[in-house]
Amino acid sequence: GQTVDIPFVREATIILSGYRGVDIWFIPFPLGNYGAQTMKFREIELTGTQFNSIIRAEIFMVPIVLFTSFLYGSYIWKLAPIPSASYPYAQLMWRLRAYQQCLFITGTMRSELAVDSDRAGWTPANLIENEWWYWRVRLVDDEWQESNGKRGEVGPWMPTQVFYSHYDKGEPEMASERFLRDDQLASGQVVQGLPAIRALGPAMDAIIRDPRPTLQIAVDEAVPAGWSYYFEVDTDPLFTSSWIQRSTDVPWLFKALKPEVIAFGAGFGLVSFILLSILGLPILLIFGFVRSLTHLPHFVVTEIIGAMLARYYFWNKYGRQEWRQFAPILAVGFSCGMALMGMAAVGVALIQKSVSVLIF
Repeated sequence: GQTVDIPFVREATIILSGYRGVDIWFIPFPLGNYGAQTMKFREIELTGTQFNSIIRAEIFMVPIVLFTSFLYGSYIWKLAPIPSASYPYAQLMWRLRAYQQCLFITGTMRSELAVDSDRAGWTPANLIENEWWYWRVRLVDDEWQESNGKRGEVGPWMPTQVFYSHYDKGEPEMASERFLRDDQLASGQVVQGLPAIRALGPAMDAIIRDPRPTLQIAVDEAVPAGWSYYFEVDTDPLFTSSWIQRSTDVPWLFKALKPEVIAFGAGFGLVSFILLSILGLPILLIFGFVRSLTHLPHFVVTEIIGAMLARYYFWNKYGRQEWRQFAPILAVGFSCGMALMGMAAVGVALIQKSVSVLIF
């Protein structure tokens, strides 16, 4: 009588499609699991309710829900800025929700590095608009790249290049002038005698209308074995801002995914399912365990207490069959009571937020 949802279908579809950029995450993506409606149809059949009654109730309810949603939404929005101290939950949780959403978005923001015998091209992830972008390239050895710049050798930077990002039609109104600094800031042992790097494009001071431009360079001779290109692009000519991108960057999503943890969880679930089936124990035990991992502790603990009371007290007092008939009615009554209390609490909170305290 329960539905099963396959998680992260939308996210996996977008990431595995190979698309690069963030705009795909904001398009309408029809992904409705309508299999749950069959459970509702079964409930309607068991309660003897007519489908015509359900249709009339939906027709009556939809206009009311739409009107009240806009009414209360606009009222709450006008009470105080969101987020602000007036809405402590939103002020605390909106940043966490934003981080969680952006975590998946980074899955399509991976840069691409294409290397040929005497040239290379690097395509960074989305660049913000109406900014001067400074970029440079150097050669680094494998040890430097594997240690993230803590050890190893590097070559000198090529002269810094700059372009302006503007994605709309027409000429941009450049709010700030560009500034170049070609000082060689030490970040490792600089090795001389490596192939000289020269920029092929974009042209100096060019206007770029693509959020993912390809930065191209060339060398006069082959790159020695054990050395590779290292690109940087930033809105700061000193390459110290939070917008900096590097050719060695890995999206946050791929840092968060732990294949060994996923494999352990899959193996644990499979082995537990097989053992429970062989021993004749309820296999719902493993589902309850997995569900407890994704819920807050105070939800799970109270459910365990309720299950223990039902099993060792109410079954003995009312009987197993009779208690199972009582339990759904109690659950419905409890849900209705919680809904009424929630509505009353929201009403009191809205009145409290809309009243201003005067000093006299």
